[in-house]
Amino acid sequence: MKKISLKNLKEVLSRDDLKMIVGGSSGGSGSGSDPNPKITACKDKSENASCSWVSNGTTYTGKCKTYFGPRSCSDL
Repeated sequence: MKKISLKNLKEVLSRDDLKMIVGGSSGGSGSGSDPNPKITACKDKSENASCSWVSNGTTYTGKCKTYFGPRSCSDL
């Protein structure tokens, strides 16, 4: 793993910017612009409405559920 020198950083990200950074694999859903596709899938939808989202090229379907936070698409 390559070490990063913090002395060479020219821009410092805000706390909110850091929350939007998604790490992990290089694969993704394509655009990489939606950090919460399960929540977006249920925006303006009611509880138990049908929903779907894409992750790594696979489409998942489910129902909009509110468990412990914002309503999101659950495939459980």
